[in-house]
Amino acid sequence: MWDCCCESLKKTKKSSGSGCILAHCMGLGKTLQVVSFLHTILLSDKLDFRTALVVCPLNTALNWMNEFEKWQEGLEDDEKLEVAELATVKRPQERGFMLQRWQDEGGVMIMGYEMYRNLAQGRNVKSRKLKDIFNKSLVDPGPDFVICDEGHILKNEASAVSKAMNSIRSRRRIILTGTPLQNNLIECKYILRGNLILYLSAVSVKIK
Repeated sequence: MWDCCCESLKKTKKSSGSGCILAHCMGLGKTLQVVSFLHTILLSDKLDFRTALVVCPLNTALNWMNEFEKWQEGLEDDEKLEVAELATVKRPQERGFMLQRWQDEGGVMIMGYEMYRNLAQGRNVKSRKLKDIFNKSLVDPGPDFVICDEGHILKNEASAVSKAMNSIRSRRRIILTGTPLQNNLIECKYILRGNLILYLSAVSVKIK
């Protein structure tokens, strides 16, 4: 993840970075690897990274919270990442407050794919101030790192969720999936393209 997203201390100062896909089978510790990576990157005094966004299926959002709590248990307060989730937050004003604090203070924010789409696109939000907060914190400039759990969800380029995720300015994206290739290579292309890892031709290759 470091090699693909950052490469070196020098490159982090000059380059916008790139992304990677972590495609280990279920149960091999993809979540733990991300927790360890983000803890190291975001708390390092030699790096300027401060924020990471975890976008996941709604039913796994609280599990991500539990994993961060589990693996940071026993650490001193100044050794812990600040982690928050929006899955249980209903009011737009409270979501805006939490996102603004996250941008100001750093840490990890967790939310579902549909919520990300709605907030990033300002759906059903009348307040111009809230729309600006949502856009700045989630899209442009957005977070330093983006984690896409169950990333095969992004296999359909035309879906509203995929379009919203591809609008994020940050290039440092990590996709987690145990099944990067499900039906055909064209779907794999759409998953990878958002990460600037690989550009495949637009020709779908049948898998026999």
